[in-house]
Amino acid sequence: MVIAATELKLVVRNRAAAALALLMPVAIGAYLAFKTPDLGARGQAELWVWVVTLQVAALLGFTVYITTTISFAARRQDLYLKRLRSGEQSDLAIILGLAVPPLLLSVLQLAVILGMSGVGGLPAPRAWWFLAAAVAGGGLMCSAVGVLTSVWTRGAESAQITTAPFFFLLLMGTVLAMRAGPDASPLQLVLPGGCVAELIRLAWTSDGEVASAGTAACAILAGWVVLPLLLAVRTFRWSPRQ
Repeated sequence: MVIAATELKLVVRNRAAAALALLMPVAIGAYLAFKTPDLGARGQAELWVWVVTLQVAALLGFTVYITTTISFAARRQDLYLKRLRSGEQSDLAIILGLAVPPLLLSVLQLAVILGMSGVGGLPAPRAWWFLAAAVAGGGLMCSAVGVLTSVWTRGAESAQITTAPFFFLLLMGTVLAMRAGPDASPLQLVLPGGCVAELIRLAWTSDGEVASAGTAACAILAGWVVLPLLLAVRTFRWSPRQ
């Protein structure tokens, strides 16, 4: 808890990190929430699925993924990780202490953004558990990939380069799955943002007959959590590369 509280203060005090983690996602979410046109009942519901999906994608990409990568890379470069490891904290406690703050920030931001969207006309989800699975699973996925990406990120400055490939895949998968809707192909769902977008779509369009689709999306998302996590455990470094 002490490490997490300290890390949260460092993120908020860092202007670049705070802009990416706090301002950018909320600004995007607010814009989408209040710029959504009125298309009638059916069209409005479909449009709001797009809005919420893009809002969640922005939170996962900026607040969780990029912030996690920057935090671990910067703390490693400053030898902060090495100093922490020489103390009484376990390795798991140190890693969780750095990884948890971006996840907490994303949950708080999502609550604010969904509140603004509710004021703008967002209907309540039919199957809220799919939305919870998308947010929780997507957050864990981006956190795990962020820790993994930090392994080959020399410092906070180079994070804008090393985070680009996965960030692009996240957005591309999100958009492709949104455009395809219920006809999304397995390839589109396998992309990191595809399974998240599918779960969010099911949260608002579920009619009780989509258990198999939700199970498949959850299974893919679980794979995106476990595989990067295993790779991060095998390759994680506590000190900078020489």
